[in-house]
Amino acid sequence: MKSILLLVLVQFGAATNGLAAPPSADPRELALSSVTHDLCKASVVFLGEPSHHGSTKSVQFKAALAERLVDRCHFDTIIFESPLYDLLDYNRTLASGQPVTRQMLLDGIGGVWSRVSVFQPFGNFLFERTSSHKLVVEGMDDQLSATGEFHQKRMPLELAGNLPGRQAESCRDALQTHVLWKYDQQHPYVISDKIQLLSCLDAIRTKLPAGATMQRAIVVSLARSISRDFDFANDPNGLMNSRDHSMFLNFEWLMSQMKPGRKVIVWAATVHLAKSPDVNSPMQAAWHSFGWRVAREMKIHPVTIGFSALDGSFGRHQPQPLPIAPNDSLEARAFAGTSKDVVYENKASLKRAGEIAARAYASAFETAEWADVIDGLVIFRHDEPITLIPQNVSR
Repeated sequence: MKSILLLVLVQFGAATNGLAAPPSADPRELALSSVTHDLCKASVVFLGEPSHHGSTKSVQFKAALAERLVDRCHFDTIIFESPLYDLLDYNRTLASGQPVTRQMLLDGIGGVWSRVSVFQPFGNFLFERTSSHKLVVEGMDDQLSATGEFHQKRMPLELAGNLPGRQAESCRDALQTHVLWKYDQQHPYVISDKIQLLSCLDAIRTKLPAGATMQRAIVVSLARSISRDFDFANDPNGLMNSRDHSMFLNFEWLMSQMKPGRKVIVWAATVHLAKSPDVNSPMQAAWHSFGWRVAREMKIHPVTIGFSALDGSFGRHQPQPLPIAPNDSLEARAFAGTSKDVVYENKASLKRAGEIAARAYASAFETAEWADVIDGLVIFRHDEPITLIPQNVSR
């Protein structure tokens, strides 16, 4: 009788933790099942990663998790920490019935992820789902990138086309120079260029027809990005705060364009997604994160997942070893007494841990009540640096 009762309790415990697999299953599968269970019923999910964007294990796990959330939990929108501009054009092209390519989508997402080897299968997944109108992929950053045919070639012409005569030509040339960064030692980017660009964007904004919703969003986003230039040379906290605020405004606009009931994944660095920036670090305490603004200004309470590692290395072009984890860190405690290669610390685990050191943001350790910052942390025993593919391979 006792053995039967014990079996029932074990099975009940597995069910309540969302573990479809038996205890002997692969640890990664168990972690994926647990995180999927915790996120499935949410309407907005934040999937973070270290801010150095050099963690292979994080990208692999996030891609597998995002696919499950789309296929099993009916999430239908993914918003990347990527430029707003080319993904808007990608979706406009899709809506018009014109052909799109996988490369258009990857260029819109940008090289931070689109050039990562382990991201490529997920890129195929995203293209298949978007081209069949089963998924929408957007970007929320105001920054420009090194990829994207629309914002590098067609966007300046499209925006300046709203202006008359010589003003259109002058603004087109100024925008083209900026988006392609055609400045050099003889003609550097200076404050007068910034003033001209902002003047052009303001003139374009006033000339836009009432129905030009996408163009208006592009103009105001680009203006916010350019407005930061030269203003935060000695103020990295102010720069980060301004960028996170701009991402929030773009996210707020994107959400306003969606039909009610959509389920949204936000894919970005954990430092931007933090629900509370008040960790014991002067940098974090001096700004309001994107996630903080979403919760307080939009009254949206997403489930936020971060990623970390006990040891290994990280990086994109020059791999570096991860600093050794202190014995009393969250990472060291997570792997004490287990041979698993991945551990998922859920909300309850983070609460029990209390104030503790962890590298939930980057490679360095910071101390915080992490349950106030994120809702879960996936920790890998050993991480590996990103492997980039040559730019012409994915084309």
